[in-house]
Amino acid sequence: MVYGEVSPAMYSTMTPTHESRAELLDACRAGNVSHIDELFAKGSLGPEQATNALKNVRSKCAVLRALLAHGADAGAVDVRRIPKFDRPKEALQILADRGYDFKIEGHGILE
Repeated sequence: MVYGEVSPAMYSTMTPTHESRAELLDACRAGNVSHIDELFAKGSLGPEQATNALKNVRSKCAVLRALLAHGADAGAVDVRRIPKFDRPKEALQILADRGYDFKIEGHGILE
């Protein structure tokens, strides 16, 4: 193997599997932040998976905060779901702290 080349065995530990993505979504749905952190600590999940999971977050500010901490793009959140969060005002503040642009088209609900 040439330096810098990734072997199939190494790649399988770095590339998110369907199972790891499904496990992440299950942890998000359950609100299990410690398991979310464990999954990212393994190294096979990254910001792309955090962003995809963020699109499915429906009710927990703690999960929202955890996914953003793992690199999720705050812009992926559909603010129409915010009223369904356990603490809607806190969810809005979390997004504002992460630079969410509430003035973009389609978010007139917040005006």
